[in-house]
Amino acid sequence: MSRFLLCLAIASALAAAGPAQDFGKPIQGQVQIGLHEFTLSPDSAYIVRLSSRKYLHDLYLGETFTQVGATTYPDEKGAQNETGVRELFCSPVKECKVAVRVTPAGGLPGGPQPYTLVVERHKLSKKPLLQVKGKLTAKDRPAPDKSIGKHYPVQLVKGRLYVAEMTIDAKGELAAPGFGRAGEPADWSNFLTGSEKRGHPARCVFRPKYDGKYHAMAELFGDVAEAGCSYTLTVYQETKD
Repeated sequence: MSRFLLCLAIASALAAAGPAQDFGKPIQGQVQIGLHEFTLSPDSAYIVRLSSRKYLHDLYLGETFTQVGATTYPDEKGAQNETGVRELFCSPVKECKVAVRVTPAGGLPGGPQPYTLVVERHKLSKKPLLQVKGKLTAKDRPAPDKSIGKHYPVQLVKGRLYVAEMTIDAKGELAAPGFGRAGEPADWSNFLTGSEKRGHPARCVFRPKYDGKYHAMAELFGDVAEAGCSYTLTVYQETKD
């Protein structure tokens, strides 16, 4: 009987240890990537919103756009009912197809992880809020650590979407439209710019956090040629209807 009990104890211990581990042998698995395609038009601004519980996944719009929008992270303790939200703002210069890609967050447990993706379309007013033409030269750099550019005052409404579009005539320059609150540095954390191609138009989508005076910016990344760079800066706003 004692020998039987000993064998039973050994068998139980082996069972508790789990199946044999096959070190050195390939293990096949799958990583799930969410891919959702949309056609975006230049008459609108878009908010791409990704929400998920406990873990905040990554959101990308491919090479068409750069920069990111606002992000709200879940509770650090990872509460099951705590939702994190990631938002990207965009508006294309011309109609384009965009592949919205959702990639898993780090530190996930095994198995599927649900998320909710919403793409909101906000129509833009056909009448510009602002349209100005100008020319940028090296003299328009206010300080060695500042960008070359000119700023124009605009009155903005909290929570409404605004789009600044900048076209340039110099093929070697990189347009960088933007917004900033009057008297404060530009808010580079809350917009998405379209196109990183030199000589091409670029757009910036902005959602102000306050009512009040801001400035729309016509800037260039890097230096400017001696001949300067002519530009047109146009600001559109979300329709009120």
